[in-house]
Amino acid sequence: MHFVMVNITFRVQSAPGVERVTEEEKKFGDFSIMDDPDGSYSTLTLQYPNLQFDRLSGLGYFNTLLNEGAIKDAMAECVKKRRA
Repeated sequence: MHFVMVNITFRVQSAPGVERVTEEEKKFGDFSIMDDPDGSYSTLTLQYPNLQFDRLSGLGYFNTLLNEGAIKDAMAECVKKRRA
């Protein structure tokens, strides 16, 4: 499975279905990955300042939660094939 690192929903939700409320939460989620003029989130970048790392790891966690059902379905399908 592949999940594209886009943060359209992450910008407005702190968790799937949970809207960002405070300015701090909104500011944390408001960053650009693909259109970053400095290339800060390039796949070739191996070291990140704390804020950038926290945002990327938060986005990864968010995407995992958002796709939890699809992940479980794929795992169940793999187990089913393995047992056959």
